Amino acid sequence: MNIAHLSYSSLQTYLACGQAWNYRYVQKITSPTGPALAFGSAWHATVEALLRGDTRPAAEVWMEQWSVQVVSPQFPIAWGDENPGVLAQDGLRMLAASPVRALIAQMRPGRDAQGLLIERKVTLRVPEVEIPVIGYVDLIAEDGVPGDIKTAARMWADDKAEHELQPLFYLAALDQAGVKVPGWRFRHYVFTKTAKPDARCFTVAHNPNEVEWLTQVVQEAWRGICAGVFHRNFTTWMCSARYCAYWSLCRGKHT
Repeated sequence: MNIAHLSYSSLQTYLACGQAWNYRYVQKITSPTGPALAFGSAWHATVEALLRGDTRPAAEVWMEQWSVQVVSPQFPIAWGDENPGVLAQDGLRMLAASPVRALIAQMRPGRDAQGLLIERKVTLRVPEVEIPVIGYVDLIAEDGVPGDIKTAARMWADDKAEHELQPLFYLAALDQAGVKVPGWRFRHYVFTKTAKPDARCFTVAHNPNEVEWLTQVVQEAWRGICAGVFHRNFTTWMCSARYCAYWSLCRGKHT
């Protein structure tokens, strides 16, 4: 198996379903992108452009980024019962909502010698894992706290952020690089495309002692990958025709 690195997203895929990881990273079977992923990518690019100082109307920025996703997608989009025109309007509604505008205004990225601290690559080296694990932090705020931009069908429950693995990975990687994050805090900036769009910032705090647990998680995943252990996880909400791109190759063949 010739793998130069693990990404955080690939690690997350393996932990969620080893068979999906096998289809994508070993068998290299390409699959269509879901509308939710395309929407999230366009929203992320829109918010990033606004944070970088794009002075055009936000609606214009959004339509440009949405067009990039729809007209020239990296992978074909399996629209299903979703409509690109309706999703485009969802983005415009979100940008018109006062909670959304207020949260974007609060997202003030810091700056270093390389420029604004937006979309910065981080690398985590884990003992006994031969290759690095990489990821990209959406932004590091002026107060030094990193954060991630999320879109959601509904607003998160108050405790959801506490169960996410992503913050600990980024915090451990930043610490390894010598970047000291105040209080080991991390922020999730969550935007919803509900009938009445909402936006909230969820702050979680971890501590350096948790890195030992994270190390064990990555080591176990790496050992499984090297041994060719790709367990199917049919108990997760992702195991469905709607959310898994490989459904038709796996469980879907038998239904």
